[in-house]
Amino acid sequence: MVEFALAAPVLFLLVWGIIEIAHLFFVYNTVVVAAREASRYGATELHKNDCAGMRQVAKRAGAGLAGIADSDITIFYDEGPDPANAEQTLKGQFVCGLVSPSPLYPYPITYGTRVTVTVTGHYSPLVPIIEFTPLTITSASTHTILIDIPISTPEP
Repeated sequence: MVEFALAAPVLFLLVWGIIEIAHLFFVYNTVVVAAREASRYGATELHKNDCAGMRQVAKRAGAGLAGIADSDITIFYDEGPDPANAEQTLKGQFVCGLVSPSPLYPYPITYGTRVTVTVTGHYSPLVPIIEFTPLTITSASTHTILIDIPISTPEP
């Protein structure tokens, strides 16, 4: 009984630490998946201007313990890096705001336009045994919009 009394706090602390690390990885994975799914949604022909739809996809993928809200999602379009200046993008960037309805990208969205979705999630411990400042986890995903590219499959 004395041995259990000495070993139990260490065992419980170890189990608590494993659960918290697993929760941290879950929140991180949720934020990454939310950004990726929203940018994939926005890179399709039908949804290339649908900022509200991209936000919905990100929130649906990030539902649960990550706590993703509209203010945690940033969507912008650009034309890729400028070959003359790697620090800048061609035609600048256009951010889809929280304006309703969202304004459209001022340039025609053509083959090569990129959509980038940045999602921010927040991690705080499930059991706040120790005073802990919540961590901010951010992930960005970029997809190139491919329009009017025929996809054919070979005949069997």
